[in-house]
Amino acid sequence: MNKRFTFTEDSPLRTLLLDDEDRPVYKIDTPIKLFRSTTKISRYTGSQDDEEIARIHWHYIHNSQIIIGGRILEAGKFLKRAGFVRKDHKFTGPDGQEYKWDGGFRSTKLTLNDGSETLVACFTPSSRGLVTVKRRACLEIYPVGLSMVDLIITTFVYSEEKNRESDRS
Repeated sequence: MNKRFTFTEDSPLRTLLLDDEDRPVYKIDTPIKLFRSTTKISRYTGSQDDEEIARIHWHYIHNSQIIIGGRILEAGKFLKRAGFVRKDHKFTGPDGQEYKWDGGFRSTKLTLNDGSETLVACFTPSSRGLVTVKRRACLEIYPVGLSMVDLIITTFVYSEEKNRESDRS
């Protein structure tokens, strides 16, 4: 069975992820700062004591850092840029397999990067409803990715923000 998370905001840095019954499951928060901001990704509990699963320390001069599962990872080495326009990000999962976020026009897909192109997760951006039906952004995780939901959400936040940053420049 797939897990589907709907975004309350159109930002990978500041949003709640809701389950199918519109209950908050994850909270992604990035205080607005001029330099050196930090994104905190937590399991939502509704109190001040949300369970933190990861942090991303954004740096603009040197490599950003991802802290997850007690490990400090250099973002540029853990999530390597790939693809023709360098909008894809590859990483190795806890199972030793390589995965790739493929930043497309209408959706962003996470696939196994082993030639099989097995779909692990898919992000569909929001639509304002001008040409298509109005909808909120959503991240759907397929059965093959259910053992690493926290990692998928964390790598998605990093990859999506880097792609939006690239689009803005």
